Amino acid sequence: MLRSFLQSRLPLCAAMGMFCAAAFFATFAAASDRECKLELIRMEAPRPGFNVPREEHPFRNVTPQRFTLSMGRANAYNPFDKPFKENIKKEPAKYVADAPFRGVALLAGKTYVFVLDKKSATSPGFDVLYFDVNGNGDLTDDEAIRAYEQPQAEKPEGQRAAQTRLQQSWSYFPRVDLKLDFDGAKVDYSFFFQVFQQQRMDFSYVMATLTAAAYQRGEASIDGRRRAVVLLDNNSNGRFDDVFSMPRIPNVRGRIRPAFGDSVLIGEEQDAAGGPRPGAAAWNSQYLAKLLILDGKYYDVTVSTSGDEIAWSPSSLPGGQVVGPRKNCTVMLIGELGCIPLTLRDAQPATVPAGQWRVFNYSITDTEWAPPNAEKPADADAARPRPAPSVVSGWGAAQMEPIEVRAGETAQMNFGPPYKLALSVYHMPGEARFAMAIQGETGETVASLSVNGRRPPKPKLTITDQSGEVVAEGDFEYG
Repeated sequence: MLRSFLQSRLPLCAAMGMFCAAAFFATFAAASDRECKLELIRMEAPRPGFNVPREEHPFRNVTPQRFTLSMGRANAYNPFDKPFKENIKKEPAKYVADAPFRGVALLAGKTYVFVLDKKSATSPGFDVLYFDVNGNGDLTDDEAIRAYEQPQAEKPEGQRAAQTRLQQSWSYFPRVDLKLDFDGAKVDYSFFFQVFQQQRMDFSYVMATLTAAAYQRGEASIDGRRRAVVLLDNNSNGRFDDVFSMPRIPNVRGRIRPAFGDSVLIGEEQDAAGGPRPGAAAWNSQYLAKLLILDGKYYDVTVSTSGDEIAWSPSSLPGGQVVGPRKNCTVMLIGELGCIPLTLRDAQPATVPAGQWRVFNYSITDTEWAPPNAEKPADADAARPRPAPSVVSGWGAAQMEPIEVRAGETAQMNFGPPYKLALSVYHMPGEARFAMAIQGETGETVASLSVNGRRPPKPKLTITDQSGEVVAEGDFEYG
């Protein structure tokens, strides 16, 4: 059996909506210090039939804490068993579920115990949440939280029979409001809790999520422009001051995996209601880091421990320049100061702070296309195919040399062609599995590729014996 893949995913930072245009030619700001007081804004919990307000979509785009567990299998590993026992002081004497889900969540550096139970023995999944809201380790002095009722549609007989073999359920809980401790000060916070459960016979898979249900918002005048400023608890851990940080070791595939932390959103000029101006570009989103890029300028940024204030001042770091390996490309640079998205056009350099930077991801676009030689048709302009871009995107690799940017100097970034193929073989009983990757000049891995606007044909693999006879062949699959 042949099995293969070519990874094709959009770069993470691009998917997060980080703005690149502002970093064409960044300069260093020359203005007075700025600060912004922030207020906690809570959002309504999602539930069946609830439509999220359009203006809230950017604020709900955060990463939840996830708690997954396989239940019903003998000797199945339970990662929550030990921390739960270490932090629980008292729990209900009896649960409805034969096997309740016991877990722990981390909020503002403190461990909170919780238990998932059922309203009745016939509940399709966990629909009762005991959460240690007051943080004292006692689940009996906090009110049980019951999931929203789910509308039950009548199913055909065939579906009911299939459901006895495989059952799936979602539970949506009301928003949980609590106070977190920051150096002795009690600070308001809120989260959503949801549970997905899949059950087959005596085995079930459970995934619960805890998602930030509030954000910090304020208003500031920046360079004479009225702006909205928002902090998101991007990792849903109860804090709004988690800054971007570089990893100490790469992951198993040699990719760089930084900790992205929280997010800061800067709104365009506001309307009278305090929201982004209708028809404007809405929000510029960046990961919270030591440096903030705003209107092409760099600022040093600090956030209060409780997340209710953000301050920034013009960066005093010296600047250098970088140039890309091709005429038109975008690149995400990462370093101890944060993320810098660059869009390079016509081989022009871009200004970045001095220091060491690494390529997190990149994209090269080639729009130069020449039609094949042929007799010129009568209506040449109408018959000539329109050029479609060729685009290649890739992920930076840990083995790539960092880019050393010095003040007043220009550094060359190296990535992209020439490309080479890297073939991996995984041996299994009775079969061999093959994986193919395309690697760039400095070892970076190609994530997606199009030539003249189209994906190239699937690569083919042929295996021959020593005599040259074909013993196996097949196509590599994208993805």
